[in-house]
Order: sequence, then C-alpha cells, then structure tokens
Amino acid sequence: MVVLRHVGIVSQDIERSKLFWSQQMGFECFWDKEEPSPYISNLLGFDAAGLRTVKLLSVRGDVVELLNFRSRPRPRSFSLKRRLTSAGLSHIALTVDNIDGIIRTMAKNGYRTLSKVLDSPEGSVRVVYVSGPDDVFLELVEEV
Repeated sequence: MVVLRHVGIVSQDIERSKLFWSQQMGFECFWDKEEPSPYISNLLGFDAAGLRTVKLLSVRGDVVELLNFRSRPRPRSFSLKRRLTSAGLSHIALTVDNIDGIIRTMAKNGYRTLSKVLDSPEGSVRVVYVSGPDDVFLELVEEV
C-alpha cells in the first residue's frame, strides 16, 4: 500500500508561508522546529545546518511540509506556462468550499490569481490557478 505522506515546499520566508497555509488555507501547524543537523545533512548529502521545518495539517489529514534552508540560495521565479509544463512539481491542487471568497481574501493579502475562474466542460467544478508564497502554484477546485 502506498499513500501520500506530505507535500514538501522549500520556503524563502517560512513565517509568511506558515501564515498563508494556516490563515488562507485553514491548515493547522503541528510541528515547527529546527532539524538535527548531522542526521539531515547525512540524509540530504549537503550541510543542512539551520534547516527549519514546519508541518501543517488540513482537516482531512493532508500534510504540507515547509522547509527553510537558511544557507541555500533563493530560486528564480518561473512563469505559469513554464512551471506547469516543466519537469518537477508544477502545482498543488486543493478542493475548496468558496473559491470566490478565497480569491478575494488572497487578493487583500497580496496574492494573485494566475488564471480566470473557469467552469469545467462537464460543469462539475470551478477551477482557478493562484500564486502562493515561495512561487508555489495552487490549483483551487470548487465542486459545484
């Protein structure tokens, strides 16, 4: 049996990301600490001293893990087209209850939509892409 354990996101500003996932998306923080350097460094194969991890839990039990490597360089931003068509993590899809309300709240807090809200061809869901912290793209899906 295989189950998804968590989604890991490298965060440039872990406090901002923690607030986003808790206040904007409703996840609850259950872990926030600096990882033991020798263990993590051996596991990753580079000096990871100062690595802070924050783990957040959704009401359904989904976990988002934020990682902040204080000694790592910051990555460059990517366009929506490049991100969604390049190898690697393209986006995280979240089922939401009120897509319009979430978009309004996110806009008030400086986050932006990357697409229009569209109804699926069969009319069962409404979908929009938004940009979260750390250049993470989110696909918000509201079941109709």
